[in-house]
Amino acid sequence: MNYKKYWDIGLSYQVYRSMIDGLLQQEKTTGTNHAADMIEYTRMNVQRMKRIDKTYLPSEKALRVLSEYKPKENWLVITEAWCGDAAQIIPALHTLSGLSDRIEMRMVLRDENLDLMDAHLTNGVSRSIPILIRLSADDFAIIGKWGPRPSSAQKIFIESKENALSYEATKEAVHLWYARNKSKEIEEEILRFLQ
Repeated sequence: MNYKKYWDIGLSYQVYRSMIDGLLQQEKTTGTNHAADMIEYTRMNVQRMKRIDKTYLPSEKALRVLSEYKPKENWLVITEAWCGDAAQIIPALHTLSGLSDRIEMRMVLRDENLDLMDAHLTNGVSRSIPILIRLSADDFAIIGKWGPRPSSAQKIFIESKENALSYEATKEAVHLWYARNKSKEIEEEILRFLQ
């Protein structure tokens, strides 16, 4: 797979956020489903991203590890504006990548790049997002993959499905976990991922 092709079309965090704001002004979101509920999810996600941008403070460990990080790599994130997990995770990834002058991050939209998504399915079956693909900055070889959510949030999601909870109940439980965790598990998993 030609990862450089996806990198070249990838959006910076600022461009991604501006694109979402522009789509909302047109009563649209990313992808092809512009139903009212998808627009509302996107509006909520903009608020989530704004909140995390303002409140997430990386730990001293994250500041140290990332400021001293030596390998040069690219973080390619598969996402969509309507995805609640992406809204909870991408601002933290943006902040973390910004702590290192050796890491650059870009986003690509899942539904416009299904061949990329299908090469990175969760458990080989699900098009769950966001997915972070770490690529060597030299040759765009894959270094690793993370996602679609931190382990604790994934556990809640799986248990909710096993217990046949509604989509709304599952979503509420996962977002409550994100609110209480304040991006700390995302940070911990990414720091382990970089070792």
